[in-house]
Amino acid sequence: MDVLRADPTIDFIYSRTRFFDIEDTETLAPSVRSHAVDGRIVNLAAGLFRRRLLEQVGPFDEGLVQAEDLDFLLRIFEQKPRYLLSEEVGVFYRKNHGSVTENRRQARHELMRALFRAHKRQGPGTPRLPEGVIITDHMPELRSWVK
Repeated sequence: MDVLRADPTIDFIYSRTRFFDIEDTETLAPSVRSHAVDGRIVNLAAGLFRRRLLEQVGPFDEGLVQAEDLDFLLRIFEQKPRYLLSEEVGVFYRKNHGSVTENRRQARHELMRALFRAHKRQGPGTPRLPEGVIITDHMPELRSWVK
């Protein structure tokens, strides 16, 4: 909040996400026994957005079963916002098996729908998020966690 107060031209700040697998039931944070790894993914909870930007972008596309957050983030970047990528962890994300994102076939299908919609809005070229918005170095470690 201090950064946004200090510079009213910044439209949003996007933080890192800490993935973990065992939750401390008292603090709802990662347990000391938990695996933990930091990354940056499409997770709107990792963003602190100004209202004016959200009003420009409009509501979520409720026709998407998954990837509505990707669609929303692509539409945010179509507005050419001023933003900062924070190295701070802004979100704890408990990785559990059996979640909706574990349905790989549906996830790929919805991802392609979101990208196709962005392509239709933007015209030729592949819709993409700016460098550093997504950091996937953490994926091999996440896949190694015991199911």
